[in-house]
Amino acid sequence: MKYLKYTIFLLMFAVLWSGCNRETAEYSVPGEEGSAKLRLKVKTPGTRSTTRAVAEDEVSEINVLVFEYTGSEYELSYIVPGYSITPSTSGTYDYEFYARILTSNNPLRLWLVANAGNAIDAADTGMTEDEVKEAVTTAYGAAGFTDVLPMSGSVDFDDGITTDQTVEATLLRSAARVDVVNAADNFTLTSVRVYRANDLVQVIPDAVTGNAVTSASVPAGAEHDVNTDTFTVTGTSLTAQIYIPESGIPDAADRRLGATSVVIGGLYDGGTETTYYRMDFIPDDDSGNPDEALFGQVLRNHLYRFVIEEVQAPGWPTDDDASVNPSTGVEVEIQVWDEVTLDMVFDDYDYFGVSGRTVALGYSAGSTGYISVDTSLDSYEAYWGDADGNIDEGAGPIVPGGDFDDPDGLYNAAISADGSQVTFTILAAYDKSTAAAAYLVLVAGRMRIVITVTQGTADYSGQSLIIVNSTYEIGSWGDYRLGIANPVSPAGGRSMGLVNMLLRGTNFGPDGTVELESIYISGVNVTTTTMPQAAYQVADVLYLTYSTNPQQSDVDEILEWLEDDDHRLLVVQFDNSGTNSNMMTSLGFGTRYFPGTTASYSYVGAAAPDFVKYGPFGSVDAAFSYKCRDTTYGVVDPAEADALGYIPILTGNGTTATTGYYLMAVNPESRVIICGDCDVYGNSSEGSSGYYLDFSNTSYTIDPENPAHVMMGNLWAWIIEVALGNG
Repeated sequence: MKYLKYTIFLLMFAVLWSGCNRETAEYSVPGEEGSAKLRLKVKTPGTRSTTRAVAEDEVSEINVLVFEYTGSEYELSYIVPGYSITPSTSGTYDYEFYARILTSNNPLRLWLVANAGNAIDAADTGMTEDEVKEAVTTAYGAAGFTDVLPMSGSVDFDDGITTDQTVEATLLRSAARVDVVNAADNFTLTSVRVYRANDLVQVIPDAVTGNAVTSASVPAGAEHDVNTDTFTVTGTSLTAQIYIPESGIPDAADRRLGATSVVIGGLYDGGTETTYYRMDFIPDDDSGNPDEALFGQVLRNHLYRFVIEEVQAPGWPTDDDASVNPSTGVEVEIQVWDEVTLDMVFDDYDYFGVSGRTVALGYSAGSTGYISVDTSLDSYEAYWGDADGNIDEGAGPIVPGGDFDDPDGLYNAAISADGSQVTFTILAAYDKSTAAAAYLVLVAGRMRIVITVTQGTADYSGQSLIIVNSTYEIGSWGDYRLGIANPVSPAGGRSMGLVNMLLRGTNFGPDGTVELESIYISGVNVTTTTMPQAAYQVADVLYLTYSTNPQQSDVDEILEWLEDDDHRLLVVQFDNSGTNSNMMTSLGFGTRYFPGTTASYSYVGAAAPDFVKYGPFGSVDAAFSYKCRDTTYGVVDPAEADALGYIPILTGNGTTATTGYYLMAVNPESRVIICGDCDVYGNSSEGSSGYYLDFSNTSYTIDPENPAHVMMGNLWAWIIEVALGNG
């Protein structure tokens, strides 16, 4: 698969791992013959702190455990290492890596196991899935986790794996996090310690529902006898320092002495002697707390945030004493975090939780994001307000089943009929001059949670955009898989302006206006009529020069590839009626026109898509003239394009018959961009007056005063949002 990203790394791994077998499950990289290459995009759980005892969301190494269905259960067939791991700190997908899997028509289940080290050595070929889960464990001691956290996630292939493909998965941490925050005026927090944690961590959970667990997976033989080291507190809180294994619900007869608990130490009411208090996970009380049945349960991938709201009396003289006695004189709020409910607040026996307190939306009008809501109350209300939770009585309330706009007209908030989800929608495309945060205040009884909604702040750090293009003749975008300094083959002159713009890190890169890890432009040297599916299977964007003109069977496969994933995009070049004719006809276009006279192209101004007019590189909503290199360009009929859902960007100005006909247009629904002349992407100063992608100063930085730069930059910001975003 010489066309795919990171080919050089595949060859290196094939050499390094060839013939390398483990004493238990097979552990080698299959060769290309009889295998499929998987590109795996994995999401790691979000993190809530920048200073942490461990790298909570880091993947340092990852292995793929391949289970094959035998007719009654899944059995482990072999293990392969993941390679070319691309790390990140945030984004919709936080890591990408590759794995080569033997092709099979039988149902397969892949368990992705990260940061587990030698724990997978306990997995043996032929073990059932349950046996592997029970076997793959890591030890836990008083020092806890000090580097990275083990994680796992799974992907099912009901029809097996026979071709290269891109798949997505979510990894869950195999541990829970404990934070303690002191909000009591009469208490100084000085220490935190966990008692009776389990001494073993089961890396792969027994069961996962909706990217979350509802019960603990505790290995047989685990002993809940680990008391962690004492953590000294110098401020008002201890956060992102304590990570512990899951714990099950203790037997009723062993509730006090068997439950995993947190013990805090501190100074009460100005005293000088340290006094200690016990705090329990999912605590119960004598008045019938509805969570009593879950007393002591600790679940993986949850953050347990103990907030000390009031201290009413001195505690126990030692932490050991406090660990075996009931909590005394402390009122505690617990916020439980998982993939469904990030923040939970309690009021007596009622609770109110959301999946996140911030929603970062993209650049495009109509872009959406959502939070999940979980509450014990029958209903709740929402108001627009400020960051401190003060509500605007004139902007609400709404209740489940309703929706309303924020006072500035930037966002709409809609609550589902059952109240389980709030969906936010951008009402206008991103405009630097007007974009601002808004605050939705959710109110349930005496509890309230503030949701911050932001626009134009989408972050794709750690993610890479893969473009595959045909390098045949005019319009090639080249082959830059190893970076702009060492292209395999450079872009053609008529595309050099666009390519340099995309590969400029200050435009698109880790420190760019649009943040992402990198853009890879992979060139495929094919004939004029073919575009084999293997060449673009892992692409986010496929670009066809008009010289490619694939045959109908390849066109059908390309369109099927496009429809299979709503994060893929297709860019099609055409000129006269004979260029890319099969593709243009299959897209629904009839006659293409070929004016044949020199004239500049015209940007359509206010008629352009919002995501082109307004975006991260500025605003370009007024018409301007775009340079034309020569007399050769193609256009399509506006009425036909409109009916197909295409929105114009540039029009041709050749003859009276084609003036105003669409030269460049985009269909946001089908994610197709058509363009009637590759010179639009060029770096030429030839032709009639107007703007063009002029980077003659070799800086390649988008100039906010050059509308051609802004137009193309905003268009590609939208392309990246579609390809890498979570919409």
